[in-house]
Amino acid sequence: MSDILKVKDPRGVSVYCSENQWERHIINELTGHPIMKDNVEAIIDTIRSPDNIYESHDSDPPLDYREIYSKETKCATYYGYAPHTKVVLSVVGGGGEVVTAYPSKNPIAGTKGEAIYIANNEN
Repeated sequence: MSDILKVKDPRGVSVYCSENQWERHIINELTGHPIMKDNVEAIIDTIRSPDNIYESHDSDPPLDYREIYSKETKCATYYGYAPHTKVVLSVVGGGGEVVTAYPSKNPIAGTKGEAIYIANNEN
């Protein structure tokens, strides 16, 4: 299987989303967020230039360290009612795999602690 996307974040972290993860979870009608099927560009934009990056509330380092990338994405089909795109990554060995992606009204929901990265501040 191939990857749906491969992109680098502003910190230089290489991020990918496997076709398996995309089909079996992210856009799955029962377990995922099917609205994301038409919003791949919003996901890529959020990873490339996030407004913020936080540690995820369900991160479990060192075995499963997770980060949430958040961005107000005007190109998303859901922008009118949920302006933020959230992308959750599992980060291992300097690379990241997309776990899930979804629209959100709140840019910091599901996060813990202070921002790891803030656009135009670049922590």
